[in-house]
Amino acid sequence: MSIDKRAYFSFSDETQREIARRQNYVCAVCGTSLGAGNTRILVNFHHVIGVQSGNPANPAHTFIRTADNGVMVCDESVDKTRAESCHGLVAHGESRFAGFSAYANAFPYSHGRGASGRHRQWVKWIEERAGFVFATE
Repeated sequence: MSIDKRAYFSFSDETQREIARRQNYVCAVCGTSLGAGNTRILVNFHHVIGVQSGNPANPAHTFIRTADNGVMVCDESVDKTRAESCHGLVAHGESRFAGFSAYANAFPYSHGRGASGRHRQWVKWIEERAGFVFATE
């Protein structure tokens, strides 16, 4: 029996709320406010280490569906000088790498504004997990 990776690794509603709170409701890429009062901008809860890299049969890969592996990004262009949304840039743009949507340092607001220390710790954590996932595929 085959397991649907997308369904298995998808973020629950609670995980999405946890990601949004961690980022203080700003886009992880551009820092635009995506808080509850901002209903004009669509958001996407995005996996840093992509679903395609995980193996549902490997218990060590369950972190792929946790808040630590997720970011909230704007899903439409808020900067009218560029055509793509932040989600488009990390999911389909130049920053996309094999197994990653984008390297963790592509998300400078992973922990909101003014949280560069926590962001650096998170980048290290993601890179450690990536090394493990890609070594055990």
